[in-house]
Amino acid sequence: MEAPIEPSFAEAIAHGKKSEAYQAQQRRLLAMQKGFSVSLATVWLMASRSQALVDNSLSFRFIHDAFQTMAAVTFLASEGMYAPAKRELRYLLESASKHAIVDLNNWNFTLEERVAYLESSIPRSSVDFIADQAFFGLSPSEEADFKASVVSQFKRLSAYVHRSPAQLRQEIQQAGKGPPESKVIAGELERFNRECFAVYDLAVFLQFQVLGPGLSGDVFVHAFDPVQHWPFHRGKFCRLLSKFFDYKVERQEVRGDS
Repeated sequence: MEAPIEPSFAEAIAHGKKSEAYQAQQRRLLAMQKGFSVSLATVWLMASRSQALVDNSLSFRFIHDAFQTMAAVTFLASEGMYAPAKRELRYLLESASKHAIVDLNNWNFTLEERVAYLESSIPRSSVDFIADQAFFGLSPSEEADFKASVVSQFKRLSAYVHRSPAQLRQEIQQAGKGPPESKVIAGELERFNRECFAVYDLAVFLQFQVLGPGLSGDVFVHAFDPVQHWPFHRGKFCRLLSKFFDYKVERQEVRGDS
């Protein structure tokens, strides 16, 4: 009796992508993309009440770059290309951090002056500068946690900028095991989704910081409170920032606290 023919890698991956576990993670990835894009668009729309803010802010003037990165992340992850997807996440986190720091410390600067400040005063390939910045809406311990999260997340993602010997050995080992099982394929996307969500949460939080507490409170209470499926209700730092606005009368009236 002939031994059963082992499926090829391509066949195994195609089969794994049909599993319910993988499909659930794929839906989660798409939901994150929708939630992130709606968040960016809503914050930008609120910022557009001040034309000068939109025109001169790096965070808002170049928001299209975040949309493009998000689209690349979703495509790459959907195709199982997690290393380049993580490089895109690193780029997103670095850009969001640098643009926010420049904007928060140079309110009176023109766009050209902010670009010059970014070039002369913000170090390349690092987000350590985040340690010196104050952020509204967080307690001292929460703020320290946020800063540590930005730095640690950036360092983890930086491991995928260049191939390391450890990554090469891991890939060789995996190839020697033969085609992956369906649960392995679903597990890889699940792990990526967790990391992706953490980065998106940090990036959205930074957008709110540039928008400022007054307008951010209106966005949380009037735009996102009524939308129960907004993903960042569950985001670590967007959730904390949302709690900061519990004092708002409109929110208290809806909750019956007044």
